[in-house]
Amino acid sequence: MTRTLLIGIGNDLRRDDGVGVVVAERIEAIGVPGVTVRTAAQLLPEMVEWFAGIDRLVIVDATIERDELLLRVVTPSVDPAVMSHHLDPSALLALAHRVGVSPPTCVVMTVPAVDLGLGEGLSRVSATAADGAVALVLACLGSGGGRSP
Repeated sequence: MTRTLLIGIGNDLRRDDGVGVVVAERIEAIGVPGVTVRTAAQLLPEMVEWFAGIDRLVIVDATIERDELLLRVVTPSVDPAVMSHHLDPSALLALAHRVGVSPPTCVVMTVPAVDLGLGEGLSRVSATAADGAVALVLACLGSGGGRSP
């Protein structure tokens, strides 16, 4: 069985920015075998520890740059600039490699966001997109089976 780590990124006090957390929590509630779910406000260097024993990493995050779901494979960056506490997925994978942790296969799903203002709850756009994101993540996971996205 493929061991998967799903990280939902976002701030649920900034409306649609929390959509990654919402998707992750829904996947966790389903209880897909072989899938560990975590949530965070951003990607951090310390998360490399989470990669031990993981074959596949799925990151779900909000974007205001697209109006549809996007699923893309991410590879380690060639020259990671690890100068901050915030990393993009490619730099996080490169950091893992740099410290001797085998980086997992990584897929990033971006979910449309239109309201990043202060407050709780998702806009209609992001709530609808979250439903689609859950279905797409489950399909990619093969309902917990060994299929890669």
